[in-house]
Amino acid sequence: MFKNINDLNDWKRIIYLFIIPGVFIVAATKLFIQVVQQDYTVEFYVSIIFCCFFVAGWFMTYRNWKLKVVEYLMFTLFFIYYLFTLIIEIVNSIDLGGNQTLSTFIIWTPLVIMFIFMSMEKKWALLTSANLLILSIVPGLMVYGKLTTEFKDSLIQLYISTAVYIVVFSFAHRLIQAHAEVDVMRRQFYLDSLTQVANRYQIDEWMTSFIDGKWEDRELSIIFFDIDYFKNVNDTYGHKVGDDVLREVARLVKSEMTEDHYFGRWGGEEFMVLAPVLECEAFHVAERLRKVIEDHNFDEVGNITASFGVTGYVAEDTVDTILVRADKRLYSSKEDGRNRVTGRTLSGI
Repeated sequence: MFKNINDLNDWKRIIYLFIIPGVFIVAATKLFIQVVQQDYTVEFYVSIIFCCFFVAGWFMTYRNWKLKVVEYLMFTLFFIYYLFTLIIEIVNSIDLGGNQTLSTFIIWTPLVIMFIFMSMEKKWALLTSANLLILSIVPGLMVYGKLTTEFKDSLIQLYISTAVYIVVFSFAHRLIQAHAEVDVMRRQFYLDSLTQVANRYQIDEWMTSFIDGKWEDRELSIIFFDIDYFKNVNDTYGHKVGDDVLREVARLVKSEMTEDHYFGRWGGEEFMVLAPVLECEAFHVAERLRKVIEDHNFDEVGNITASFGVTGYVAEDTVDTILVRADKRLYSSKEDGRNRVTGRTLSGI
């Protein structure tokens, strides 16, 4: 989940995936208590409907549905459910008397205000949260004289805490947004904008980190490949189709990678895989990738091939020496007819 954060919306989506279950748990707990007490009022059935929408909203977020649609849906649910539950609490306090309090809203308030500031621009978030505070004050004022002293105290604490949360989140809003933007920019610096895989800067950093002994694995092999006759693709079909081919190749190779493999675009039509395995094992990985690309039918272009050079790390290697060796083996594959892998096999050939 955290490896695929490309912009601020991805950060927001992750946060929603945690906020929505929190609200659902609170609502579901209240429903469970009502079932135990056999308190099947209108509130009970309305709460069931809201819980269903919360579940739907969570799955929409998880499936990466249109974020704005999900935000508006969830915001409406939070807003209405919060006010609805508050009004019910006030009415029940009058009907039942006694020492009822609003303890459940200690959980609700920060979640609602947090969601407002996460889903809106700061100006609109302030306006909306202020309106929420006003709308929550109105029903309390209308029946204030009928409330018990304990409930009045609880209600006043709710209003004060809501106002404090609004102030806190208004200050935190910009800080959180700035932090998320910086993190996204840092990730984008190491990401190829066309294919959304690692770029040359990131690959260099990975190799330098290994050479400097910062990896736990002490084996490293490089699989260096490029697309055969890619210039013909651009000349025949245009650069837009060429870009589509690069994206599709990146997607195909990425789908074949395991978590301990590192994949990126070196530049142009050249790509590189860093694998923490022996060269003979990397050879077979490269052969599998070659076959996947060869067998794939690309839109408009049809079938294409790629040539591979494979080399393993040896003692005293530097980033430059291992790259030069991989490049020479890639060149050998092209000289020997393309659509092939050059490197050591299990037999040492």
